[in-house]
Order: sequence, then C-alpha cells, then structure tokens
Amino acid sequence: MNIFKKKQLTRVIESIGRAANIEPYEVNSLIKEYTNYDNYEAAIKDLTYKIYRVFNDDIDVRNYSLDMIRGIAPKFFKSKEEMISYSEKRLEESKEDF
Repeated sequence: MNIFKKKQLTRVIESIGRAANIEPYEVNSLIKEYTNYDNYEAAIKDLTYKIYRVFNDDIDVRNYSLDMIRGIAPKFFKSKEEMISYSEKRLEESKEDF
C-alpha cells in the first residue's frame, strides 16, 4: 500500500474514532493494523466488515463510517448497501466456520 493510501486510511479511521468516541489508543491500534496491510482492497474490505460488526446496532455511526470508507475507495463497493450486503454475507460465512 502506498503512502497516499495509508494517509487516507489513517484520516478515515481517525474520523470514525471521533464519531464513535473511541479511545485514542484504540484508534492508533486500528490505524497500525489497517495501514500495515500490503493490499489496499483487503484493508478496505476488512475495515468495512469490522465497522459493520462493531457498529451494527448504532446505525448512525455505522452509516457514517461506511460512507467515509466508501469515499476513499469507491471502486470496491458501488454503494453503502453493497457494503452492508458484503458484511452480512461475510458474517454468515464466519458463523458457518464454527
């Protein structure tokens, strides 16, 4: 992942952290985790899934976060609804693994 994409991802995670009142150390941990990916698409998709799982009960934060993610990577998802569908499918697949 190039430096520009890392900076975009960092800004998005910081914005999500502020919106969700996430502790700074947790935000820094998320930044480190997702900017260490070699593949930008994988980082975006994994972050989308995590946001869906963590904030699914808080629709406002979830939707804000998904919009922020889509804003920096619109080619991976055509809409917020597609992001939700992707996450729901992935969640179902993870349940099958148990």
